[in-house]
Amino acid sequence: MFAAETLGLRADLMSIAKGLCSVYLPIAGVLMTEEIFAAIAKQSGEVGMFALTFTTGGHPTTSAVALRNIELIEERDVLAHVRSISPRFLERLQALTDHPLVGEAHGMGLAGTVELVAGKPGNLPFDEQGRKRIRPVMRDCGRKHGLIPRGFVECQSFAPPLIITGQQIDEMFDRFSRTLDDAAAHLRAEGVIAA
Repeated sequence: MFAAETLGLRADLMSIAKGLCSVYLPIAGVLMTEEIFAAIAKQSGEVGMFALTFTTGGHPTTSAVALRNIELIEERDVLAHVRSISPRFLERLQALTDHPLVGEAHGMGLAGTVELVAGKPGNLPFDEQGRKRIRPVMRDCGRKHGLIPRGFVECQSFAPPLIITGQQIDEMFDRFSRTLDDAAAHLRAEGVIAA
């Protein structure tokens, strides 16, 4: 379920949050090794409670929602769905590198990002004018196609719901491709990228 597991990493500490309850309610937590927990417990016994909490920390309603959410993920075998649908997602993500505005694309499971570039070959970075224009142009072109691009200045990220269907993946990337086409046309007309 975690990238650390997928990559074969053993983390000493891991922050977890949104996925615990599919963002229905705010919740977060920290997973830690037994060794770290034992050290904290020992010190707490000597100096008092390890009081790292907030007013809403450990709220029973949020905790119940998180528990039920995890149960539903297991009952519905959502991870098997992700494993079965992610090759389609990653294939469509990689195909974006054929676009003149996309330098590189990276992804794992149903998470991915594309790097936007001012030119190829060489994946040329945007100059100062381009850095100022790429985000609002992507936003406006995306909205035109019913898409809200998510990202920073030169990167666009994808993190669809784990229950997304193949048809929805295709629709998302089709809309994003049209967004890229329109953005490229705008940026060419503004002289931000070469014609």
